[in-house]
Amino acid sequence: MKKTSKPRHSLLKKIGKKTRLILAGMTLILCISGYFLIGTFLSAQQSKSVLGTQNVTKKTFTVAVYGDSMVDTMGEQLEYLSQSLKRKYPSKNFQFYNYGIGGQNIEDGLGRFYSPFQYKSRNYPALPDLKPDILIIGSFAYNPLNPFDRNKHWLSLIQLVNQAKGVSPRVYLLAEIAPRIHNFGVGPGGPNWPAPQAEYYKHIILLNSFKMLKQLQKLYMLHSLMRLHYHR
Repeated sequence: MKKTSKPRHSLLKKIGKKTRLILAGMTLILCISGYFLIGTFLSAQQSKSVLGTQNVTKKTFTVAVYGDSMVDTMGEQLEYLSQSLKRKYPSKNFQFYNYGIGGQNIEDGLGRFYSPFQYKSRNYPALPDLKPDILIIGSFAYNPLNPFDRNKHWLSLIQLVNQAKGVSPRVYLLAEIAPRIHNFGVGPGGPNWPAPQAEYYKHIILLNSFKMLKQLQKLYMLHSLMRLHYHR
């Protein structure tokens, strides 16, 4: 009797559901804005404030976010993060810098870290010149290396975090939430592709989902190695 195979779209839907369930269960990092998950590297005691207890009187903070399309699509002026921080700290002022470029992997991120930034409408100085008060580093987990090498991604991410700690007193590591299956790429700051193009990219994401999960799981080891603390 000939064995029938499941339709491809059914298989992709199943993979996507499993991916979302695993990510939903990854409670190693707490949510700060509803759009992404975030934690901070601290050498001293854990602070209840994202801004740090030593910055009680400081009024203006420079915030830079560095990563791939998961950062790029947060908006030219990081509107999602801006709204969240302003609600949490209404008496503070923030200057936001989006250093995200779509489609880049961890090696691309390492390669441009010390260079001035020019992308879309954004023209920023190099991060060492900006010296942000808060620097958020994306995981680059959604753009696996080719050929796939989880250990290389892990070691490169450690190197990137160490570089970040050299230019900012408060460095956060970003573990992005998986893209949604329905209306993929649709929304403010998103690419908003035509339906056929969105379906193509959605399938690429789903087919690479296990590689992405393996890289995201490495973040837990990184938080343990570097004593990552959390803030809600």
